[in-house]
Amino acid sequence: MLEVKGLRKVYKNKKGKAVVALDGVDISFEEKGMVFLLGKSGSGKSTLLNLCGGLDAPTEGEIIVKGRSSKSFSQGDFDSYRNTFVGFIFQEYNILNEFSVEDNIALALELRGKNRNKEAVEAILERVDLVGYGKRKPNTLSGGQKQRVAIARALVKEPEIIMADEPTGALDSNTGKQVFDTLKKLSKEKLVIVVSHDREFAQIYGDRIVELKDGKIISDVSKTNVALENDENVSDDGELLTIKTGKDLTENDFLKIKEFLKKAAGKTVFAGSAAALADIKQRGMNEDGNRDIFVNTVKNDQKRQYRPEESRFIRSKLPLRHASRIGLSSLRIKPFRLVLTIILCITAFTMFGMASTLTFYNSERTFKKSIEDNGTGVIALEKVYTGHSIYYAFGEETSRYTYVESDLFTPKDVDRLEELFDGKAFASVSTNLRISTEAASTVYYNTNVIMAGLLPKKSGVIEIISGRAPEAQGEIMISSYLAMSLFKTNVLNENGEALGLDKEEDIVGKKILVEAEPYTVSGIFKTPDIPQKFDALKDGSGLRDYTLQGEFYSILENDLYQTAFFSKEDLLKITANTHSGVRDNSYYRRCHAVGQYDINADYYVTDRTYANISDVTEKVIYFNERATVGDNEIVISARYFMENVYEFTNRYTEQNVEDGEIFVVQEALDAELFYNDEKTGTYTVEECIEKLLRSGMDMTVDFTLAEGDQTYGETIKMNIAGIYIDEYFNEAVYVNEKTFDELCNKHKSFLSFYVEYNTSYVPDGNGLYKRVSVIGATTKEQIDYLWDNYQFESQDAQEGISFVEVKGGITGDFSTIDQIVEIFSKVFFYMGLVSAIFATMLFSNFIAISVQHKRREIGILRAVGARSVDVFKIFFSESFFISAICVVCAMLLTMGACWIINGYVAKLLSAYVFVFGPLSAVTLVGIAVLTAVVATFLPVYKAARKKPVESITSL
Repeated sequence: MLEVKGLRKVYKNKKGKAVVALDGVDISFEEKGMVFLLGKSGSGKSTLLNLCGGLDAPTEGEIIVKGRSSKSFSQGDFDSYRNTFVGFIFQEYNILNEFSVEDNIALALELRGKNRNKEAVEAILERVDLVGYGKRKPNTLSGGQKQRVAIARALVKEPEIIMADEPTGALDSNTGKQVFDTLKKLSKEKLVIVVSHDREFAQIYGDRIVELKDGKIISDVSKTNVALENDENVSDDGELLTIKTGKDLTENDFLKIKEFLKKAAGKTVFAGSAAALADIKQRGMNEDGNRDIFVNTVKNDQKRQYRPEESRFIRSKLPLRHASRIGLSSLRIKPFRLVLTIILCITAFTMFGMASTLTFYNSERTFKKSIEDNGTGVIALEKVYTGHSIYYAFGEETSRYTYVESDLFTPKDVDRLEELFDGKAFASVSTNLRISTEAASTVYYNTNVIMAGLLPKKSGVIEIISGRAPEAQGEIMISSYLAMSLFKTNVLNENGEALGLDKEEDIVGKKILVEAEPYTVSGIFKTPDIPQKFDALKDGSGLRDYTLQGEFYSILENDLYQTAFFSKEDLLKITANTHSGVRDNSYYRRCHAVGQYDINADYYVTDRTYANISDVTEKVIYFNERATVGDNEIVISARYFMENVYEFTNRYTEQNVEDGEIFVVQEALDAELFYNDEKTGTYTVEECIEKLLRSGMDMTVDFTLAEGDQTYGETIKMNIAGIYIDEYFNEAVYVNEKTFDELCNKHKSFLSFYVEYNTSYVPDGNGLYKRVSVIGATTKEQIDYLWDNYQFESQDAQEGISFVEVKGGITGDFSTIDQIVEIFSKVFFYMGLVSAIFATMLFSNFIAISVQHKRREIGILRAVGARSVDVFKIFFSESFFISAICVVCAMLLTMGACWIINGYVAKLLSAYVFVFGPLSAVTLVGIAVLTAVVATFLPVYKAARKKPVESITSL
């Protein structure tokens, strides 16, 4: 059944010195019988019991259980061995105080994977004389009753080996005798190994006594029955006097009794009753009067062969309800520390929850939710097309990118969008038209038109509260906000005089100046009242509150407060004036080159740009009647021409130009450049240029590529075909496409920077409108359309295609938001990571304290047969319970924080950045679980790796 070979166990004491507890022990045990291990303290008897029971592992040697050697055992195998074959009984009982009597007993069954068997528990309680004690808690029992509960727990799983370590050490002699009586009965069917100091009990109850000293076996004896070979009525063997019957004693018998009494060294006891005789029999005499004596144990060399199923181990399965029960009992320990841990963990999880809303920020979800929640907001759409920008350095391509260029919406485009958005779309243009007033605009009363449009075709989309929609050229319909602002600032009429309105509606039918152009106000449409929170801007008390001003400007821009509606003809005129920088639809190829050029040798120009003349969007004054740029001709800036007019006149002509004429040209150009309302001098710029040309001047320049002091390529003589007027951009020179291509090809290999813009897209020639505005989007189809185009805009599009770009209104800030989120999501991620680490440390500290407090339970469970995984299950249940509390609270706090912050952010950016969705919730749960696992694993791993004897002896 059980055998040990060469068993050696060496410990190290606190000073690091090696202590030999067992030194080469060999012993084998039969399958039944009661074996006592005797010896003084430190002799090694308890160590031998612990090694035989798998509570400890030997330094050397092996334990053989039903033919299986411990040399191949893992710690888990030792646990399973105890769970399968061994029932332990300890001096200190070691029953679980949280469990009732029947729960303690049933635990041994459940660890073996069996169902809780009430009948079996009741039967074993009856067997140990504890009927009716099943519901009692251990703290209500006496010492003897607790020990019998421990015996019942050991017996209920029907082990083949019972190991008892000083089972009567904490009991009185009478109770101890009851325990040994019980063990003696069990030994008739099982192997019972008892560690004891009591030699008397060993001799009375033991079938075998093994005595140890200094880690070695010094005696191994087994009880055997010796017959007293004498037929006389009174017989004497020197130690025992036997009387077969007292009725027929002869004189000779009395003489024998007298002689025995004379030789007796101590007290002599006679048994005159059955009870007394039974006690004497336990001390070494059977019913026949034969004597039980101990002789050296004879080793049985015949080994039984066990089948594999007989030696198969059963792995423990601690039920989750028991693990949770033991684990949650720790919550009563140090409640202040528990509350502090929970508060700090909730704080850490909340921080990580907030971080996850950005770390896992979903642009689509945020975009759509913001659009949906802002159904009355205005969204601007623009039509664009794509091309490729190709960058070169010294003739070699260095990079290539996709660029986006503006196009115009056609009437069909507008009709299609009006249909998609249920008539809530209208052609418009982003502008900044100033309406003339007597008093200047204020923050609260802003009189500028920032959006001009055509009234939507569907009636009712715009609520007209006074007058009518514009029907003819020269008419304008303004918002109720603009009407209020114009009323407060005294709007001027077409003659520049204040209208002096009695009420806002009186402006209808009146002519006002819009960018100095007269317009008749045909009507007023309704816009929402300005929220009361902005009243501080009205009375001036909030003018230093720039955050409040930012919110105010945002609502003005994102709704129709500063919108006006015009006729189709006026809108096209406004579009042309406002977007003069937009290239007409015939342009679809451009190329810029940047370098340094020598012009006319003695005038050095740096960082010149030359480009195709089709890129010229400013006012051009041509020097020829063709009004075009021919081959080898150049258009230069008016600024350059003005500053060097002497060189262009006197240096290259035989006829000098009068200084006065040059001065007039310079003053005329200067006035044009700086947009003075009144020009100095008599002549316009065109008249001055014509006067110079009639003088016979031949304005020719030498055009040479230069980098620093180094020139490249040949010098090309080019004629000045005209000048362009631009206040800000004065360093560009323009040529026609043919000359441009020639210059590009000649100079490409010399230029350190050179870029080409190419596209295969050909715009529709019917385009009219720069922008289409949408008043809200509520249906899934509408919101999906906006998202698809917004998303398409943010991606690298293929070259040569056209799409709608979502630009204005609530979406205006999304590009910035996405960039901010991308940056801050990383920041918050690491903040959350630090928070999670902090929470893990707090958790780990609390679990470590719990583990320390639960050492007793760990030791008991391991001794009963639980594995390390069962120990983990206990503390995981505890940490998961705490984590569940923390994560639920953190979710509620995070959602509340998101709601509060989004309410504030929405006022500034008209968007919801912190969106706590399913992904954030799952992430928060995952982090909580991970935190619980890591926090539990670190302290529990060390405790679970301890051998059971270490946990038990540390109690």
